[in-house]
Amino acid sequence: MSSSTDFTQRNHVLMSTRPEAQSFIAERLETRAIAAGDMLFDHGDPIHHAIFPQSGVISMLSHSEGGKSVEQVSIGNEGFLGFTYLMGGSSVPARAMVQVPGHASWLSITHLD
Repeated sequence: MSSSTDFTQRNHVLMSTRPEAQSFIAERLETRAIAAGDMLFDHGDPIHHAIFPQSGVISMLSHSEGGKSVEQVSIGNEGFLGFTYLMGGSSVPARAMVQVPGHASWLSITHLD
């Protein structure tokens, strides 16, 4: 994992926070490459980290009883995974899979409280 100083911040959610919050978060981020096909969360997994895409695209997928998957939403550097936690949830509502490779930053969910 690389430190947050090894890249240019590109996530719009993180860039929209107050400067003091950006400093706090930057010290706690773990940034790494994400590859197409990487499964970041599976449906029902407990939420331990928020994930902020810096580049690339992550899809939230639902699966039907017939085994087919349907994309619910695509998340790029304009968003993040972990919103469910902020709304009171404790588990992931859908599978999160990387569709387009890039980089993402992980932040322990305890820092969002």
